[in-house]
Amino acid sequence: MASPAPPWPVRVLLLLLPPLVALAVWMDGQRYDPGLLDFQKGGNPGSELAKMFPDTLGLLKKMGTIREYTEANLYEYINGHADFFIGAGFRRLTVVEYGPPGARQPTLVADVYDMGKPMQAFGVFTDQKGSQAEAVNVGDMAFVSDRTLGFIKDIYYVRLAAFAADTPLLEAARLLAGKIQSRAGATSGFTFAFPDLGTTGETRFIKENYRGMAFLNNVVERIFTGEKGEVRTAFLVNGTPATTQDLEKSMLAFLQGEGIKYQTSATQGQAKIYRVTDPYEGDWFFAVGQDRLLGVFGPCQPEHLQRMGEAAQPPDVTRKSPSNVQDLP
Repeated sequence: MASPAPPWPVRVLLLLLPPLVALAVWMDGQRYDPGLLDFQKGGNPGSELAKMFPDTLGLLKKMGTIREYTEANLYEYINGHADFFIGAGFRRLTVVEYGPPGARQPTLVADVYDMGKPMQAFGVFTDQKGSQAEAVNVGDMAFVSDRTLGFIKDIYYVRLAAFAADTPLLEAARLLAGKIQSRAGATSGFTFAFPDLGTTGETRFIKENYRGMAFLNNVVERIFTGEKGEVRTAFLVNGTPATTQDLEKSMLAFLQGEGIKYQTSATQGQAKIYRVTDPYEGDWFFAVGQDRLLGVFGPCQPEHLQRMGEAAQPPDVTRKSPSNVQDLP
């Protein structure tokens, strides 16, 4: 038996519903949001970064549209390496192209990664540096390799890639670095409080699980070579007074758990210096200051430990506090 037909008002409503829905969708699409089309008017942190790019870098002029990427679409630009940047603290990427006046294609691409923190910018910088890179004076730290130049400035990791051999890469990088510094209000001098333990060698960033110690993360490691060729490996973790105290507790708990002997060797200012008798690594030392933990693997003389204690403490604390570092073995 056939179903009864619906009343005529219902039939009319069903006939009108599709065109009404289509009309509503069309009207919604006509609303213009300039923030979606012009990154420089968006009012978000990424837009502020986009404004830092000058119209010219020396003889090169800005070309095309400024592109921005977030965690959601970073893979569209660096597919295969996006997870690394996101895991290192990535917040936003801004990409700008430059080329000679009248050129139809860019000769230089500038990628500026907002990494959130200077230490996180340093982390990706060291990963991207490459073994053949040559240090140059740009920003807080920089390297150049073939037609690629990378530098860090405050919380930013910047990578410039040239498509032509005669592209003034270094000049462009210095101009851009100066612009980023002035607009961001960042202080210059991205330094680490390592003491003088010999000739400075490579500096590395280890994000997690330093030397198998799960509580030691975001570690900066620097290699030093002494006058007799002895190697000292120093490591540094910056933090707050609270996190530094937690690190000290975790370190002592780790040593106790592993059955490794240690003793408090000396104090320099308010920094405590521990001597660790490690059956695997040999004797090594770490100093705990107000807001940093500084350690050294390798042979250390009393003067080295004194420098460790001084480096582990803010300068004003070190000057005011007494030292008994002369009692070190």
